[in-house]
Amino acid sequence: AEWEYACRAGSSDPFLWTVTRTEKDDSGNAAGIRPPLPVTSVGQYPPNQFGLHDMRGNVWEWCSDWFDRDYYTRSPQKNPRGPGEGYIKVVRGSDWRFTGEPCRIDYAMMPPWKSSPFVGFRVICELLQKPEAD
Repeated sequence: AEWEYACRAGSSDPFLWTVTRTEKDDSGNAAGIRPPLPVTSVGQYPPNQFGLHDMRGNVWEWCSDWFDRDYYTRSPQKNPRGPGEGYIKVVRGSDWRFTGEPCRIDYAMMPPWKSSPFVGFRVICELLQKPEAD
């Protein structure tokens, strides 16, 4: 849920690209949208509204959630974390080879033991609030 929230940056559009997915929208690296292909260096595309770069295209990104196709129909509204266990992990963001349905930001799964040159990860740092002085 955190990855999707960060990628959407306040939008409800499942693609966050233009309807025609033309070069007019240069927000990510996906097939047929904009060169260079295949994989680009980080920061080659404009950031989203939260200031995050490269959330879509380039490579799929591993998420800590287990995949369950129906989980969101019964999950909590705030920060659903996925099922507690499972067989397949969630990957999000698509990779440079795809356009259309696979580029949806809420789409994809992969066995955690499988490697792929099209899947990577994003390093994050959770900011903790500083304790208030007594």
